[in-house]
Amino acid sequence: MYTDDGEFLTVSLRKTAEEITVKSSHAYETWKGKKRVLSMHPTGVGLILETDDQVLLFADDEFYPIVNSEVLSVRTFIKSRRYKNVVAIAREDGVLITGLFQDHIEESEG
Repeated sequence: MYTDDGEFLTVSLRKTAEEITVKSSHAYETWKGKKRVLSMHPTGVGLILETDDQVLLFADDEFYPIVNSEVLSVRTFIKSRRYKNVVAIAREDGVLITGLFQDHIEESEG
């Protein structure tokens, strides 16, 4: 969720048979200046945020720009086994297919 104060809020909910409870919530500083979030799309790496003039990845408590211009549409494939880290972005000059990955892998000690 994006607020008028320029914060980006994340909320994790837990649903049981009787009730819905807030599991966790956190507020993050956003970009310089206010940006209106038009849509959010989940991926295996983080959230894709579409604003008026940018597409951003929100992962590991940071914002990473993917496209620095207006786009026509954004599509992710979170329910896909193979393509949950793929983002398809339609622009006036074509379609941008982006694969996301995390550059750090924590090894488990065994």
